[in-house]
Amino acid sequence: MRLLRQPRPGLIGAARLPFFRAAALDRRLNVVAFWNLASDSLDKSGGGHDGTDTSVTYDGSQATYTGTGKTAISVISVGTTFTWSAWVNLNDISTGSYRTIITNAASDFGIFARRPTGTTVKLNFFYSGADHLSSAVFAATTLTHVAVVCSAGAVTLYFNGVASGTYSSAVAGTLSQIGNDPFSDRLAGKLRCAGLFSDAKDAAWVTSVYNGGTPLPWASM
Repeated sequence: MRLLRQPRPGLIGAARLPFFRAAALDRRLNVVAFWNLASDSLDKSGGGHDGTDTSVTYDGSQATYTGTGKTAISVISVGTTFTWSAWVNLNDISTGSYRTIITNAASDFGIFARRPTGTTVKLNFFYSGADHLSSAVFAATTLTHVAVVCSAGAVTLYFNGVASGTYSSAVAGTLSQIGNDPFSDRLAGKLRCAGLFSDAKDAAWVTSVYNGGTPLPWASM
């Protein structure tokens, strides 16, 4: 297997996005599901969590959610130890209170872009009926890498490879939908390279995904 580097944010649009091969190597990485979202919502990890799209389009490198779309996936149980990683590009930061990244279609457990006030939009891990927000904020039409790492209930939010908020006492939940939640808080923007892992990745791993500083075991198929 040839190892590829994760493209730097400024080069992603021009580069072919890598995705996980369904192989033993991926299982050793504790991959639960991985959607590269370049041309479809298939689970490239081989985990069987293929998506069913409604009003989602693809341009060969990313998925576009126009504020009316969603991707339904088979239910994934998430414990109190996991990692979520994705690239997000919001269309604007002036409307909507919540924009769903991934959540449960029947509850409000999940990961969102949250606008608490004005044009301030933050990464949000919503659990136990409460927001848990990043200190860093999204900029409109700007590709941003976000990660949520949960280790036995201890949460660290990451924004472009840098820790941006810590919380405690996270609970287990389930995930079943990308781009929309039960309250129609639909995503308006783009997603690419979204992955869920069953372990808590360290800060060096998150940073390497953001800046491509170390080779990652992601390969083209």
